[in-house]
Amino acid sequence: SSTKPNGAQRGTDAKVVLSGNRLADFEGIVFMSPGFTWKSKDKVENNKVEVTLGIAANVPPGLHMFRLRTKSGLSHFRPFYVGLFPNADEKEPNNDFDMPQPAQLNQTIEGVVQSEDVDYYKISAKKGQRLSVEVEALRLGYTVFDPYIAVLDKDRFELATADDTILFRQDSYLNFTAPEDGEYTIQVRESSYRGGGNNFYRLHIGSFHRPEMVYPAGGKVGSTTK
Repeated sequence: SSTKPNGAQRGTDAKVVLSGNRLADFEGIVFMSPGFTWKSKDKVENNKVEVTLGIAANVPPGLHMFRLRTKSGLSHFRPFYVGLFPNADEKEPNNDFDMPQPAQLNQTIEGVVQSEDVDYYKISAKKGQRLSVEVEALRLGYTVFDPYIAVLDKDRFELATADDTILFRQDSYLNFTAPEDGEYTIQVRESSYRGGGNNFYRLHIGSFHRPEMVYPAGGKVGSTTK
């Protein structure tokens, strides 16, 4: 029913906690993509399994699927996201604009938006520097989670915002160019200030490019197309 963390950096080993029911006879993991290895079974309980996964350096970033294998059967599919950046966990309290959680460029933060929760992260940037933010939330498959993200300046003015996006629907992303040297605050919340215990997200903060569209949308087979 849940995976913690919901993803990891490629080229690393990740300790993963898999929660659910009837897991006491756990035997292994079936991966739907190449490049994953199940390295160790660290703890097995009826409602929880702790394992170490190996993720090869050439595993493509994005969504991958796996199933748990037990003596009594296979689980349904669960998503696992592979990213380019090292993972960090959200640390409460970070729901006050004046007390944000420090973050770094090119980092992925795993968090959860509780009811009426607003999470804040602080990042430093130089004038003219690209700051890209993207959130995986609805794509994690837990619930209908509609996230909202924003970049705020020191006076709490919104400099860039994103709610729904054409590429990922509810999951939003934005690109922002810092107007001056200083600290900026990234806000993550549910778009209508709801939330809950299963409103998990993976927040990517970095200098990466996020293409929004491709033109033309296709080409003739056997041809070379710009």
